[in-house]
Amino acid sequence: MSDVRVGCAVHEAGHAIVFMLNDAPIDEAVVKLDGSGYCRSDRIKHLSPAALMTVAFAGQAAEEMLLDDGAAESSDADDEIFAFAARKAVAWGPINRGKQYEQACALMGVHADAVLVIANALLDRGQLLRSDMGALCWAHDELADFRMLYAPPWVKPKAKKPQPAASCGCSTKTSSVCSTNFDMAVACNAAVMRGLNGGTASIPRGWTHAEVAAAVRSAMNMRR
Repeated sequence: MSDVRVGCAVHEAGHAIVFMLNDAPIDEAVVKLDGSGYCRSDRIKHLSPAALMTVAFAGQAAEEMLLDDGAAESSDADDEIFAFAARKAVAWGPINRGKQYEQACALMGVHADAVLVIANALLDRGQLLRSDMGALCWAHDELADFRMLYAPPWVKPKAKKPQPAASCGCSTKTSSVCSTNFDMAVACNAAVMRGLNGGTASIPRGWTHAEVAAAVRSAMNMRR
C-alpha cells in the first residue's frame, strides 16, 4: 500500500471528523488508487466561515498530527473550501486563519482514534457513502458521538418546544405537566378551587402540585 494513499485516507478522515463535529454528516468520502481523494457533506453551505476554515485545515492537520508529516499540504478540494469560506467571510467578518489551523490540530489530537477508524475504512473500501459512514459510526465506539447524525428521522430526539408557564402558582411551571395528571389538572384550575371554598380561596404560590391536589381533594370531601 502506497504511503501517498495512506496519507490521503488520513487527510480525508480528518475532514470528515470536523464536518461531523459541526453537525454535517458525510455524504461521500473517497480515496482513489492514485492517492487523490475528497470528502463531501451536503450541509457545507450551513457552516460558518470559521468552521469551514477548520474543516479545510483538518486534512493537513490530520497528516501532521497522526503521520508526523511536516510536508503535508492542502489539496485542490481544500482550496475550494478555503475559497468558499473567504466568500462567506465577506458578510460574516474576517477569519483568523492561524487560530483555525491551531483548532484543527487540537481536534485531530483529541479525535485521533476516530480519524484512524475512518481512514482504515477508506483504505479498505476506497469510498464511503452516507449509509457506510452511519454503519461505521454504529460499529465503532470511537465514533459513537456521531451516531445520531445518521439515525433515521423516527429515531432522532425531537427538540422540545418551550411550554407556557402554568397559572396555578405551583412549583412546576409547565402547563403540559399539569395536563398529564388528573390531580394536577384539578390543582391548576383555580376556578374549581375558588368554587369549592365559596369563591374566596386562592392557590398559594410555592405549593407543589401534590400539596395543591391534596387541598382540592380535602375541600371536595368537606363539601360531600
